[in-house]
Amino acid sequence: MRMMRIIKGIVKRYGRKKQFDREVQIVCSSDLFDREWYRRMYLKYENCDPAWHYAIKGWKMGNDPSPWFSTKDYLARYHDVRDAEVNPLIHYEVSGKYEFRMIKYQV
Repeated sequence: MRMMRIIKGIVKRYGRKKQFDREVQIVCSSDLFDREWYRRMYLKYENCDPAWHYAIKGWKMGNDPSPWFSTKDYLARYHDVRDAEVNPLIHYEVSGKYEFRMIKYQV
């Protein structure tokens, strides 16, 4: 019984890590993500990868990935994305742009 819980925990963590890795890759490959700009704006005193930071927690803090994409505006405009608690840049790159969803520059 205890061994099954341990195995389930490992599988769950591995699945989450795999999902995080995929999300970081999408952010890295986006033309709307500016690594150096993000570092200057939000990571002055932190030593972590800007793409990882935005993909995992930066968007939840309302950070923008660049001056060309407003996280807060996308979530305010598209309640389905906000309610699903999906990273707005990842949503836009995976499906939003193909659905012709509008984006707004940083305000």
